[in-house]
Amino acid sequence: MKPKLFGALIGVVMWHVVAAQDTLCTLSLKGRVVDMHTNTALQDVAVVAVETQQGSFADANGKFQLTGLCKGKVTISVSHIGCQTQ
Repeated sequence: MKPKLFGALIGVVMWHVVAAQDTLCTLSLKGRVVDMHTNTALQDVAVVAVETQQGSFADANGKFQLTGLCKGKVTISVSHIGCQTQ
């Protein structure tokens, strides 16, 4: 059986500063993971900042939050059991 291609969109992704100091890793990323074909929320999707390996799992509504991120480029990996990592 061929694994189903993982089709997810991270919507409503927002960066915001938790504290006023730029020198600390105080940024957060939060959003929602949905199926790109049906737009339904995907639960238990792993969302990881590749550079720091900080991660979170999407809840029943597809919502996730990564905290303690540093200013600069961040690569996000999105994966789910039985699906191809994106």
